[in-house]
Amino acid sequence: MGTEQSISKPRKHLTPTEKAQAGLVLIYEAILETLEHNPNGLSHADIARRLELDLSYHGGANYVSQTILHQLVYSGEVGKIGEAAQAIYRRSEVKEI
Repeated sequence: MGTEQSISKPRKHLTPTEKAQAGLVLIYEAILETLEHNPNGLSHADIARRLELDLSYHGGANYVSQTILHQLVYSGEVGKIGEAAQAIYRRSEVKEI
């Protein structure tokens, strides 16, 4: 994966569930920031490669980043243009309240 050097030592004061949830939050934030820096949008594969989230098994689907992207689309934070592998994801405009 290439990120072994950047992973810090485990925090013993967090439960396994808290660690997993914190990791998900960081992945969500990383995807949103990546899309903000690429206003023309990126494919799912481009996002996964840029964030080194290429976690597919034997060339299969990358369910981790795919699921997170779908949740961001559902929440309205990310827009999706197109279908399947040709889909492009863009950061939705955030409206201030």
